[in-house]
Amino acid sequence: AWRHPAVRRIGRLYVPLMLGLIVTQFQIIVDGRWASATGEQSVAWMGFATTLIQLPLGLIPVAVSLAALPSLSQFALDNDWNGFRAIFGRGLRLVLVLLLPATAGLFALSLPIVQLIFKHGNFTADDAAMTALALRLYLIGLPFAGVDYLLNYTFYARQNTRTPAIVGVVSIGFYFAAALLLKDRIGFLGLVLADSVKQAAHATIMTLLPSRSA
Repeated sequence: AWRHPAVRRIGRLYVPLMLGLIVTQFQIIVDGRWASATGEQSVAWMGFATTLIQLPLGLIPVAVSLAALPSLSQFALDNDWNGFRAIFGRGLRLVLVLLLPATAGLFALSLPIVQLIFKHGNFTADDAAMTALALRLYLIGLPFAGVDYLLNYTFYARQNTRTPAIVGVVSIGFYFAAALLLKDRIGFLGLVLADSVKQAAHATIMTLLPSRSA
């Protein structure tokens, strides 16, 4: 029933997300080209490090955010903002309590973990060292990315998809500014740091917005 009001509303809510994903994909393409220009192995090192980052992200903030979303949505529907803030606060504490030790552990054990998982075949000791270095720089942005998932879902619960999408585009601007400043100085590591800058910018802006909305 394509003319059903609910279907049209879902479409309107999805449009900002779709546009945000298009801009994000553009950033990923540019990031890959810039990484390729810094050396043949750069893309591989960044890819291996990103793979390791995805594990704590998926296990902790994504899981917590998905679990919190139904309750956040119900409290928003009922205009129960005390309950809304309570669920958000509980989820935020859970994300931080679990994610910060995971981040510290990955940082401290980055080289042994990389060697254990990836050091086989043509993957050399130099590859392990550079991948571990990239991982440590990505880890700077991991806590921000973790908190950001829950912040995004607080807006989705209020059926506001436009704000996270706009903030996402703004944070990509931070990425390009940092990348242009750093990539010629420290190569692909500048792109990794720029990604962490993007995560920090997005989470910081999203943290400031809810206090002004509800």
